[in-house]
Formats: sequence, C-alpha cells, structure tokens
Amino acid sequence: MGRTLSPSGWALVSEGRPESPSEVILDSQSVPTAPMVHRSVGYDDAKMANGRKGHLVVDTLGLMMAVVVTTANVTERDGGQQVLQKLHQLGEIMARIYLVWVDGGYSGPNFLRWVMDTLGWIVHVVLRPQQSKVILFFPPSCTKIYYFKNSLRLSIDGNKLSKD
Repeated sequence: MGRTLSPSGWALVSEGRPESPSEVILDSQSVPTAPMVHRSVGYDDAKMANGRKGHLVVDTLGLMMAVVVTTANVTERDGGQQVLQKLHQLGEIMARIYLVWVDGGYSGPNFLRWVMDTLGWIVHVVLRPQQSKVILFFPPSCTKIYYFKNSLRLSIDGNKLSKD
C-alpha cells in the first residue's frame, strides 16, 4: 500500500515536481491587535506595529510549509530560526531543501551561520535596490504571500481571551 500524500504534496506531484520542495521562502508580517488584547503582544519598531508577528515559510508554488506566531517585538532573525527549526523537524518530508529565500530583515552573519551550521541550508538574501520604492517579489509564489498578508482576516488580530 502506497504512502498518502499531503495536499501540498499532491499539488507538487500534479505539477510534475517531487513532493518535497528544494527551495523555500521565509517572510514575516506584524499584525496589530485589537485594543482589548494585552497578552502575548509586543511592539515592532521596524514596522511601528503593536501586536503579533507571523513568520511564514512557503515553497516556490506558494504552498504553506510552516508558520510560527510570536509577539511583534521578536526580530525577524529570531522568529526565522523558530520557524525554520519547525520546518526542519518535519524530517524526511523536507529532505530536499537546500535554499531559503529571505529579504533584508533576515540578513546578518549570525542568522546566516546558524542556518548553514544547524540546518545545512543556504540563505539567499534579496535586497531592494536603494533608489527603488517598489516592493520586490521573489519567485512566483510571492503573489500568494501577498494574498495571505493582505487578506482581511490577517490584517488585524482581534482575538482576545474570554474570562470564564
């Protein structure tokens, strides 16, 4: 009896590709919380947002591989380590990964060294040209990241804990 494929595995196989991706894209988004929410909230200086930060890894088709949600004051590099470690723990399913695409928020020798030494993956940092005010997109799946980031549900975090 054959192994059951995950939904992302089916999408890759239907495209004529191996089930396991070889390249992934890492990005984060700070989401403001509702005024009543006071737990697990931090302030992101870079994006001037008080709330939570989602760290997202997708493959080059835009299929979600791993997500970690932290307080907004967690840096991209620290959150990136958490989500990449979570992805690496999936084991054999992610065995083909060798390259991680990131933006400038993840640059820095400590993060790059950690990824290479701990996970054995190469990090490729894509920077925006200095004179450009245009957002650069990575491989085609970035349209899906853009969709995730701009959907109404993800644009504000209105979750609050109820008191029982």
